[in-house]
Amino acid sequence: MKCRACDGSVLETVFVMAPIPIAGDFKATRDEALQAPTYPLDWRRCFDCGLVNVWPDIEPDWRHYSYHASDVPALRRHHKDFARWLADRFAPKVHIDIGGNDGVLTSQVPWPAVNIDPSDAWQGPGHNEPFTLALAQALPKADLVTASNSMAHFAGIADALDGIRHVLRPSGAFVMEVHDLDATLAGHQWDTIYHEHAVEWDEDSLAVAGLIHGLRLDDIERLDLHGGLLRATFRPTIASRPDTGPRRDFAGLQRAYDEAEAPDLPDGSVAYGAAARATVYLNRTRPNIVAVIDGSPRRHGRWVPGLGIPVLPPEDFGHPPAALITAIGHEDDIKQRHPGYGRWVEWRG
Repeated sequence: MKCRACDGSVLETVFVMAPIPIAGDFKATRDEALQAPTYPLDWRRCFDCGLVNVWPDIEPDWRHYSYHASDVPALRRHHKDFARWLADRFAPKVHIDIGGNDGVLTSQVPWPAVNIDPSDAWQGPGHNEPFTLALAQALPKADLVTASNSMAHFAGIADALDGIRHVLRPSGAFVMEVHDLDATLAGHQWDTIYHEHAVEWDEDSLAVAGLIHGLRLDDIERLDLHGGLLRATFRPTIASRPDTGPRRDFAGLQRAYDEAEAPDLPDGSVAYGAAARATVYLNRTRPNIVAVIDGSPRRHGRWVPGLGIPVLPPEDFGHPPAALITAIGHEDDIKQRHPGYGRWVEWRG
């Protein structure tokens, strides 16, 4: 395989998982969930730009996408704050948002914005297709391009970066939010690793890959969302091929994954949070649970791939003997939804 951001051909395997199902592919029946196909998953680091690439490349089913960002209270708050942050710095005439899901950001900014998203989560105006250089060539020049937690979810990263460079005005800016690889490694967050995350970024790979495609890293911030988030601002520049950054230490992450064990839960316990991260954790540790509670209506009545455990709405929570929180980072919202319940189990890895 070649690096998805720079087409580098020398990649080093740095982390290996046992085969798992596609994390977000919740099934319609228990039998389908139990028979869900599994795929290997390796992390392969590019020697040219330092980007971590997930192998193999498995394109999400954009026609049946179970993730709606607006269903998650913490994400609604985050994008409201992000919109304010953008408004404090920019006043674009043309704003393009790449992979905006159900419009969670474009509905918040105080100006018209174009959402480009390939999934059925987006039903409004804009472009219901992937962002590519070919599409960028058909769009008006933009003062601002944003991508919040989308520039890791598809394989054509190099083509997309070329498209961003093409569509940006010389004075424009590209603001990109992505998971922070260094935070993942420091926290041994192996459950954030699944096929839908086609790449994993750190500050060095952002800077190097950006320069290769004519985008200079101008500023970077670290945020707490998703266990660690990078908000990177780029400006157009002349393309170049700089040296890559230092090699990261992946041994601790591999050890944490290899030694992961399920918590001891009484019979009848449930998990709370059915995002892809939970699917990875539950398939690896297989705790003693009978259901997963989740706030997203698109997952209700479906079944966790690989396990055959039903996904139920919060109204069906009841009073289980214990509830394992698998929606990491959303503990406060979950507990506020069920005041008086006190048998939470919080997994930290």
